[in-house]
Amino acid sequence: MILNFSPDPVKDAYDLQWLFWQGFDHGYDKAEFEREEEIVPRVRKHFNKNLGVAAVNENGEMVACCLLWYMTETDYVYVEPVCTIPSYRGKGVAKAVIFEALSRAKKLGAKRAYVISDMEFYERLGFRKKYHYSFWFKK
Repeated sequence: MILNFSPDPVKDAYDLQWLFWQGFDHGYDKAEFEREEEIVPRVRKHFNKNLGVAAVNENGEMVACCLLWYMTETDYVYVEPVCTIPSYRGKGVAKAVIFEALSRAKKLGAKRAYVISDMEFYERLGFRKKYHYSFWFKK
């Protein structure tokens, strides 16, 4: 497995969206994915593709990724999204891509990392709960 691949949200838009489709539990039906998803290259301010890390299997397919948002004016990165396809979960792949991405961010000056999630997975990686959010909605 290759861990050091940096996905490009423009050049690798199809592959990233296929990874997200599977990793966010929509299934493995590629025909359904292609019918349902519009492939849109993601161009975002403050996104540094060199901070993103993906794990690629022996067939060249992305199986997990961690992307980071970072502004040099701050001392932190925002971790989002992190995604692993179900057949690779529980094998340390997500942990590896997250730690590699955070290592890259640290070299650029990031001292902290934030992720918004209720998953205990992040606590096992050393993240601590910082805030409790109230979500408001209006019909």
